[in-house]
Amino acid sequence: MSGVSPEDLQAFVQIFEDSDWDEVELRVGDLELHLSKSASSVRVTRRMPDRSVAGVVSSPEKSGTGVDIHAPHVGTFFRSPNPKAAAYVEAGDLVDDHSVVCRLEVMNRSVEIKAGVGGFVSKICVDDGVLVEGGQVLFVVDSRSI
Repeated sequence: MSGVSPEDLQAFVQIFEDSDWDEVELRVGDLELHLSKSASSVRVTRRMPDRSVAGVVSSPEKSGTGVDIHAPHVGTFFRSPNPKAAAYVEAGDLVDDHSVVCRLEVMNRSVEIKAGVGGFVSKICVDDGVLVEGGQVLFVVDSRSI
């Protein structure tokens, strides 16, 4: 990830939050970071060859076992909206393009991730609470069965 660690990102966000800046955009290699106090938003993207992973909709990609749903950016993977809530999806659940499948938290900001594809969730590839990188496979969806 361009030599930028999650700790580096957290340190930069802390510097930003302590500053009087309203907005900042940082690009280091294939990593782009956009922070805004006025919109209370954070966007971290990693440019990947042959497909875009920016935004909150995943980047589905055909694989041998179905359609892979990739993390659009670095973050901590959570299967539910909060620790006491049920998971957004389980293996075997039917999802569509707009179904929320998980959330990624980066620098104390949470973003819900949508499937971007329709079908049945055939595999959950990441454990709850794990740090993932942009482009990492989170789920596999069998779109042939719908």
